[in-house]
Amino acid sequence: GTIEVYLTPEFMREKLDNVTGSMLIALIILNMSLVSALFFSIRKSVILPVSHVAESVRIIASGHLDSSIHSERKDEIGQLVSNVESMRLTIKKHLELLREKNEALQIEIMDRKRAEEALRKSERLLNETQMLTKVGGWEYDVEEKKMMWTDQVYHIYGVNRETYDPNDIEENVSFYGPEDRKTIEQAFVNAWDKNRSYDLEL
Repeated sequence: GTIEVYLTPEFMREKLDNVTGSMLIALIILNMSLVSALFFSIRKSVILPVSHVAESVRIIASGHLDSSIHSERKDEIGQLVSNVESMRLTIKKHLELLREKNEALQIEIMDRKRAEEALRKSERLLNETQMLTKVGGWEYDVEEKKMMWTDQVYHIYGVNRETYDPNDIEENVSFYGPEDRKTIEQAFVNAWDKNRSYDLEL
């Protein structure tokens, strides 16, 4: 016998709708799988390495410069890791140099303080000795044209250290008796112009 099958338009639409729905579901599932795979791939290749670099930077910024960071990757992430490691080494080197300079500076400061204290003791001893012997000392800087007196010289001449200017040579000479002024003036000129020392008792 013969079997005749009649496919009505309604039947065809129903079957087509079923196939389309199944394909749509399959496509959605496939897309979700691809998105999940892409997310995990990005997480593994980008997010986690960048998070690791960020954590390393945070550790370095907190002052722990002995924590090194390395990567075998040859891409941008690997270059970023290399740059962070280079930055860490540079900062560590500069800090070590800074510590060395600071230690040297502290030693220099201590040496200077000891030298200043020794100078103060020496000056105090000199002033006490001059007071006991009633002898004073002075120095003239030819280049600066500046006269410097010890405290005892001010005391011997009876002038105030705060108000009297020892650079007034003519006034200084006037402290000597009239018969001695020419002698001291000539001795001073010879010392200045001809670099001759002198030792006078006037």
